[in-house]
Parts: sequence; C-alpha cells; structure tokens
Amino acid sequence: MKILLFSADYWPDPGGIAAHVYYLSRALAEAGADVTVVGGHLAPIPHPSGKPTGPGIFREITIQRKGPRLFRGLWFLLRSWQTLNRLASERWDVIHYHNFLPDGLLLGLLPWPKAKIRVMTNHSDILLKAIDRRKNPIIFRWTVRQVNGIIAPSPELRDKSDVIQHPGQVITYIPNGVDIHRFTPGLVTPEAYKLLQVTPEQKVILAVRRHDPKCGLPFLLQAIPYVITRHPDAVFCLIGDGEQTNELKQLANHLKLGNSVKFLGRMSHDKLPIVLRGAYCTVLPSVYEAVSLAGLESLACGVPVVGTNVGGIPEIVKPHQTGILVEPQSARALAEGLNYLLEHPKERDEMSAFSRKFVVENFSWESIAKKAISFYELLIKK
Repeated sequence: MKILLFSADYWPDPGGIAAHVYYLSRALAEAGADVTVVGGHLAPIPHPSGKPTGPGIFREITIQRKGPRLFRGLWFLLRSWQTLNRLASERWDVIHYHNFLPDGLLLGLLPWPKAKIRVMTNHSDILLKAIDRRKNPIIFRWTVRQVNGIIAPSPELRDKSDVIQHPGQVITYIPNGVDIHRFTPGLVTPEAYKLLQVTPEQKVILAVRRHDPKCGLPFLLQAIPYVITRHPDAVFCLIGDGEQTNELKQLANHLKLGNSVKFLGRMSHDKLPIVLRGAYCTVLPSVYEAVSLAGLESLACGVPVVGTNVGGIPEIVKPHQTGILVEPQSARALAEGLNYLLEHPKERDEMSAFSRKFVVENFSWESIAKKAISFYELLIKK
C-alpha cells in the first residue's frame, strides 16, 4: 500500500499533531507500507530524524516555514504545492492529511494529486470551539469535501465530526498513540532533578502544555496555593511556551507563588521521558482537548494524570485507575484532585503500575497503525 501523509505540523516542532504524524508514518512503514511523509516545521532541524527499520519503504520531505510571521503561511503553501506537484506523477493508494488549514486547502478541495482514497484526521479542538459557540462549520466542510473517510482520535470528535460530513464519507474513531519503547517507567536520575530544577525531597507536579488558552494553565496556577498550603514539598514544573507565557508569569507573580512554580520553557522531546520519570504526577487542566499525547506519554512512563473531564481526556484518565478526573475551569477541583493523589501515595503507586499496562494494551503505535491500515482497506473496497 502506497501512502502519502501530509501535515503542516511535523517534527521537530512541539505539539500533538507533529508527534502524531511523526510516529504514525514510521509505524505504517514498520507494518510494511510504502510511506512518504511531507511535513512542515518552524524550528530548525537539530539532527537527522529516526527512520523505521521495518519492511516498508520510507521517504521524508520536510518544509521549513520561513520568513516574517505574515508570510510563513504563504511560503509554506507555495513550497507544499511545488512538492505535491512533483509527487502527483506517482500512483497513490492513500493520501492522508491532518489539518483543516492549510492542509485542507491543498488536499481537501480538489481531487489532486490523484489517489484511490483520501483520509483526513480531525485533531481539531478548534472545531469543538466552533460547535460550542454555534458557529457555521462551512469552512471545515469545504476542506474535507474530497475525502472518503475522517478519522477522529476521540469519541467526542467522532460524534461531532458529523457536522462536517459529506454524503458517503465514513467517520471512525482511532485513538492517538504513544511510543511505548521510548516512554517507559524508570528510576529518577540526577539529570531529571537538574532539568526540573528540583531536589529529591520535592514532589514534582508536571504540566507539559502549550501556553494556549485552551490548555487551562491559569486554573492550574490558581490551584497551587490550595495545594502547597497542605503539601509544602510540592513543586509545579511547567514545560512549554506560547502566546500566554508572559500572562502566566504575571499571574504567578500576582499569586506570589515564588519557587513553588517553575517555568522551564520548551524541552526537547528526547528529554521528556527523563523528566516524566521524575514526576509524582502530571496534570492536564484543559478547557478544550481533542486528545492528549502528553497524557499518554505520562501514563506510558507510569505517571498518573490529574485531568479535566473534557474532550478525549476521559478516554485515558480512568478515575482511580490511571489518575483523577476533575471538573474543568475550576482551580478548586484541580487542587482537590492533586491533593488526593499527594495524600494517597500507595494508591498513586497502584495507579502507576496500571497506567503502563493500560497504555501498552491500547495505545501502542503498532496497534494504531494496524487500525489505520484496516480503515484504508475498508475505504478502498467501499
């Protein structure tokens, strides 16, 4: 099976879509498919990417978004069109893209390049916001008009994708995956303490989150005083950055959080397993969440998650099995969930063991690739 994967978000950029396409492309090749991945990125490539070792043929084409902010999108569209024009002469079984914009402008409006089937994965919490605000989803519908199938990585996205569905299109749920070989439980190392800027005596509550309003980090900062008054050994480490970074730092100063919170900025993906093993738990204070790769990576390392009951989070945070589920947009609720874990270390350790087992059985990239191939085959036969 010859597959073209396309995404404006790709390695080495941070974010769930970039990681999803990176790992899916390799898992498909490991499963024997002939895979070409075309990926856009903003950050410079620090080193050659890892290549699959399985029987499938693998080809990677990266396009860096360059120039002033206003022109990066146009630059990417032009370079992507040139790349796709070269690839159009090849015979494709599957073209699979991962964003409404800009991917859908290139691959969803017209049947070009030609392929037996087209597939789009709807990762978008932007669609969820639009639905909640009762906005017309016509733009989303335009960008999937040529697809045969839509993959949703959470049941909520599957159910709500019907507003963009055209006649004859098939919608299915295939969850996100996680690299269970890189993200594994292990001992806390001196490097972890150094990266987290903590001591062995402190209990680390880790948030690997983009600093974006949908991620709910202001609620987490507001929850910290309710936690540290009962657990002064707790320290909150925030990994990531984004449009809210300055606002969040100002809020931390206003709340006089001091050394109880650390803004660690971006961290390379290869360091994440190290710091995750140093965490007592992680937290997903999301307002909207299509699906959380950060949550899956935490569970794969045996670290329970305190997460809000939104989007795809309930699919991975099983109450008192893999973590604690709390109401969204509530600092008090977050604090209660975190305090519960801190006050029940034995139950936390039981969750840790179950979390790893749960992820290996349900979210390995090998199993996700098999489900994707089965969906491709279904659509081709249809």
